[in-house]
Amino acid sequence: MKVKLNQKVVALAAAGLVLLSGATVTSLAAWTDTEWVNGGVSTLPSVSSSTFDVEQNVTNSATANWTNSLASPGGVVDFGSEAAALTPGTSVVGFARLRTVVNSLGGTLTLVHGASAGGAFLAALRYGAWLHPDASTCTSTNYDGAGFTQLVPDGSVVGTDSTVPFTLAASAGGNPGAEQTVCFRLTFPPLGDPTDKSLQGQTADPIWQFNAISN
Repeated sequence: MKVKLNQKVVALAAAGLVLLSGATVTSLAAWTDTEWVNGGVSTLPSVSSSTFDVEQNVTNSATANWTNSLASPGGVVDFGSEAAALTPGTSVVGFARLRTVVNSLGGTLTLVHGASAGGAFLAALRYGAWLHPDASTCTSTNYDGAGFTQLVPDGSVVGTDSTVPFTLAASAGGNPGAEQTVCFRLTFPPLGDPTDKSLQGQTADPIWQFNAISN
């Protein structure tokens, strides 16, 4: 009997081993895998932010003198030597050329006034602004010629903002965007009293800015 009892114990142990082995095989039956993806463009990984930047040029140079002026004082609109000694009844013209930089989006711009200075003399001055395709047409005789867009009515006080936005094209082909020129005319109107000398020898600093928003 003792021998048979031992055989039974061995048999049960062996059966338990089979059950344990079967449980182990079941736990290893599932496969695992991972898949990764990268945000990108077409087949290239990574995304990038766009660029929007406008630059100005207040000279006639075709390639030089393009600058960024993010704060006042900015570029000086050259009204010519006559602007150094204005007399009542005279007008002078000057321009600011604008374009987007290489790799920039296009945008919409609005001409507004800045913190101008000059007291009574500044208050007496009047201005207007027209949009030209380039600086060559910004002259006293062609300032408001046919085909141009008026941004600010002539005879406006210096603190007048434009209500007519205009656009700058986006950069293309690795080049800056096509330029636009804002042609200003500044006028010292005739005095109501020609004998009034209170504005003689005075100085004014008219300031404007262009608010730009990307398209």
